[in-house]
Amino acid sequence: MRSGRVAVLLFLFTTGCGFFFNPDPAQNPLAPMPTPSQSRLESFTGHPLPATASDILSAEGGFQDTIMWLRFDAPAADVSTYVDSLSLEAPLSAASGPEQLTPSEEPWWEPETASQGAGGGYSIPAQNTFCRVYVDQSQTDLWRVYLVCFNT
Repeated sequence: MRSGRVAVLLFLFTTGCGFFFNPDPAQNPLAPMPTPSQSRLESFTGHPLPATASDILSAEGGFQDTIMWLRFDAPAADVSTYVDSLSLEAPLSAASGPEQLTPSEEPWWEPETASQGAGGGYSIPAQNTFCRVYVDQSQTDLWRVYLVCFNT
């Protein structure tokens, strides 16, 4: 009887669970996801990026939920316009620092290096998406935006 159970478990493991060992991201839910396109970023975060955005870097992850990290640089005036479009729960605040962001292992995700900045949050109820934004204002003319969004 016990050998029958072992055989069934072995069969299920080797056939039904084999996708966990497949390096193809389309067939392996645990494989890293490809870098999202700009249209995917804008759709998920609920807002178009400023036309002047540069050095755009992003990553996407998750298992049952999706989480997306986005970083870009833009002139301060354009970042201000972008932030105004986000429908923040409250105005950006220096009290909402980079520690409010979900950490990422990406080497370019370094909001804690900012010497000056402010953060806040917003949500997109129709998508069950929640976002935190931090604006690195260390340079007066070019600001760096860190945005992390996840859905449930």
